[in-house]
Amino acid sequence: MVVLITTSRRPTKRINRLAKELSWVFPNSIKINRGKRSLKDLIDFMIKKGYTKLLIIEGRKGNPRNIKFFSLSYEGLIKYMTIELLGLSLQIDKGMNKKLKTLSIEDDGLPRSREIKECIVNFLGSEYLIDPRREGINGKMMIRSIEDLLLIEFYDIYGRDIYPKLRVGKCIVNIE
Repeated sequence: MVVLITTSRRPTKRINRLAKELSWVFPNSIKINRGKRSLKDLIDFMIKKGYTKLLIIEGRKGNPRNIKFFSLSYEGLIKYMTIELLGLSLQIDKGMNKKLKTLSIEDDGLPRSREIKECIVNFLGSEYLIDPRREGINGKMMIRSIEDLLLIEFYDIYGRDIYPKLRVGKCIVNIE
């Protein structure tokens, strides 16, 4: 399963960079420049390439604001979840350039972070629910609750920070 990552139309450099960095930390993902493609064009592209998952990064005042998660079905794109970003740090801000080939997803055990972890795993697939100590895993996504927000952070197998780091305000799940 390949996840297609793109942006809204006319993205800023920072929005494009977040899309690129997310494609580096989510295994089996590819980032494309959206250009003038409509949602219909994106659906056609996904069908042609065999992709079933789509992330669209939207901005506000030049900064990434929302990450929308979509699944492709026979009826078209179905919105699965929207993550509202309150802030972020990117690899380029830290002078880094790291990519992950395999990823496990963990949480801090609190109800809100566990719920978001389950939503992300349901969206991406159960192959992300793996033991981080298993041979071949070279990174992990950690979801932590801190007061009114969530932190989504990435680490390599040695526990060193890998970016992006996302500060999330709201997460709206559209599961019926």
